[in-house]
Amino acid sequence: AFRELVETRPQLTWVLLRHLSAQVRQLTERVFEYTTLVLRDRLTYELTRLAEAAGVNDGHRRDWRVAGRSGRVCESDDAGETMTMTASTGESHAVVWPRGAKAVEIAPLADRLETLEGKTVVELWDYMFRGDEIFPWLEEELAKRYPGIKFVGYDRFGSTHGEDETKILAELPARLKELGADAVISGMGC
Repeated sequence: AFRELVETRPQLTWVLLRHLSAQVRQLTERVFEYTTLVLRDRLTYELTRLAEAAGVNDGHRRDWRVAGRSGRVCESDDAGETMTMTASTGESHAVVWPRGAKAVEIAPLADRLETLEGKTVVELWDYMFRGDEIFPWLEEELAKRYPGIKFVGYDRFGSTHGEDETKILAELPARLKELGADAVISGMGC
C-alpha cells in the first residue's frame, strides 16, 4: 500500500524525499559534531537547537561561533561553572555549565612496573571492538617478552560497559586483589 502511494502520488514522493534528505543532513551534522567537536562545543550546538525549537529565535538567525568553524565560542569563568556564548550578532548569553564544579580529585597513577616477568595481568574488555582478536595476540606477544607472565581473561569479569557495568566496576578492586593482579589491560572499543 505504501509503495503504491509513493509510485502513484508524485507530490507525496517529493514530500518524503525532502523529509528524508533533511534527516540525512541532520544526522550527518550530528555525526560530524560528535566525532570532531569537544563536549563544550557540542553542548553549544545542542543549546542552540533547543532554543530555536522553543521559539527563542526572534526572527534573526543566530550562528553561534564554534571552534573549528569560525572561532572560539565560549569564555569560561574561573571555576568552570558558567560560560558566556557569543552569537555572530554580537549578543552574549551566560550559560550554566551542566557538569558543575569538580567534586572528586583525581588520584595519582600507580607506579609503573619494572617488568611483567612473572606478573599476573588481568584483561578487562567492554565487548565493543575486537577484543576477542586482540587479547590473544597481546598474550602471545607479551609471553614472548616476559617469561612466566600469567593472564586472567576478560571472560572472568563480563563486559565493563553494559547492564552489569556498575556492579562489575564496584567489585573490581576486590576481585583484582583476590586474583593477585599486578597489572590490568583494559580494552575499550571506539
